Amino acid sequence: MKLEELFLGKPFISDLGEAQTITEKEQEIVVGQYAVWVPVRGTKRHQIVEVGDDLGSLMSKYNISEESVCVLV
Repeated sequence: MKLEELFLGKPFISDLGEAQTITEKEQEIVVGQYAVWVPVRGTKRHQIVEVGDDLGSLMSKYNISEESVCVLV
């Protein structure tokens, strides 16, 4: 089963691996480890709405269960 089919119409969180950093205007910015994906209304697609490092906070904020968290192994 494809990821798109598994979470069709449902929000989920994906683990992006270790937190990454980017440099913008000579300032280093930390990009979080977890991305929250929500369905795009009227389509079969998802879009990222938030990225952060606190998995528990993101799960609580978007009411996402542990079963809907995709972790890199």
